[in-house]
Amino acid sequence: MLEAKEKVYYIEPLDKMTNYLISCQLQEEYACEVKNAMGKKLKVWECDTDFMLKLERSRKKDNLKFKIYRKDRSGLKRVLNMG
Repeated sequence: MLEAKEKVYYIEPLDKMTNYLISCQLQEEYACEVKNAMGKKLKVWECDTDFMLKLERSRKKDNLKFKIYRKDRSGLKRVLNMG
């Protein structure tokens, strides 16, 4: 897993192709489940800022579909899409 000092993001793929492309770039140990504010379990990929920004830059070109989350003291928060 990522070091405590790094910013941690959680990417929720919204389709099989996006999940496949992420799985080709991250090790299986970064796949996990987290609960959102309403208690719903989400299957996500844990990643750092660099990887999240790389995905965001590829969103339109590669037709990627995903949501980005961050954890804070009050729980999991969705990050607004940049693209």
